[in-house]
This record gives sequence, structure tokens and C-alpha cells, in this order.
Amino acid sequence: MVNILVQIQDMKEIEKSVRVNGEDTPPVRTIKVKDASGSCKVSLRRDLCKEKTSVGSHITITNIVVQLINDEKSVSTTSRTKIEEVVTPEIQRRVTFIAFEWLGENLASLAANEGG
Repeated sequence: MVNILVQIQDMKEIEKSVRVNGEDTPPVRTIKVKDASGSCKVSLRRDLCKEKTSVGSHITITNIVVQLINDEKSVSTTSRTKIEEVVTPEIQRRVTFIAFEWLGENLASLAANEGG
């Protein structure tokens, strides 16, 4: 099991439980998350599907299982999974200004990221 710190990109509505072999399955909500290495879907099961989070927020998800299904990474919660909203991490970038110009009261600039 692994822990991740990610940003929520998309959230689906809670999927209703269905009957499988005569038994109701727990409800599921799928969210799409991203970090510096890429993005993937996370299936929030049971009570976790009711967690109050929003698109754009940063969360930590602990005790999850990572799977590869049809060449796509998928993450699934377990009975020990916890979700916690965290403060948005600061991002610092170094940029080089190529040009700038005052347009009335506004500054227009052209910049390039260093290293990318």
C-alpha cells in the first residue's frame, strides 16, 4: 500500500451500488488526480465516496492500492484508507523575461521558463 499527495482534477457523481450475486456492492466515486509524475483515476469506495473535496484542492490519500488495468494506472481505496485536504503547496519557478511593455496601466510581458 502507498500514500500520495495529489491535486484533484475531476470528480464524478457517486455511482449507485448494484447487486452482484444477490448482494449490494458499496457505492463508488471516481476522481481524477495529478501530481508531478502524471495523473490517474482513484476509486473512492464505501464512506470515502462521500468525502467533501473539490476540484483543484490538494489532498493526501493514505493506504491505497495501485493497479494497472488496460495499460492505465488506477488507484483504489482500502478499508484503512484516509483522505485529508492539505494546504496547497507553494510552487517556485525561475523565469527569464524576454520582453515587456507598458500598455496604459498594465504590464504586458513575454517570459520563458528555465529548463522547460
